[in-house]
Amino acid sequence: MNHSEKVDFYNQHKLTIHPAIKTATDTKPQWRRLFWTTARDSDKYKAGCVDIFSAKFPELFDSLINRNEE
Repeated sequence: MNHSEKVDFYNQHKLTIHPAIKTATDTKPQWRRLFWTTARDSDKYKAGCVDIFSAKFPELFDSLINRNEE
């Protein structure tokens, strides 16, 4: 998935991605670091959120990918 695809994916699934990475104990530190080091709602922030989400929630990520393909 390239950078622009990650941004589009984040925009489509923000309501699933954002709460998951923001509240999970193992992803919250990564999300905070990303939040404070990038401009909020920038493409870099959105792509970073997708990177964290795909690494830590692979099953949920795959189900969202599959839903997009249908």
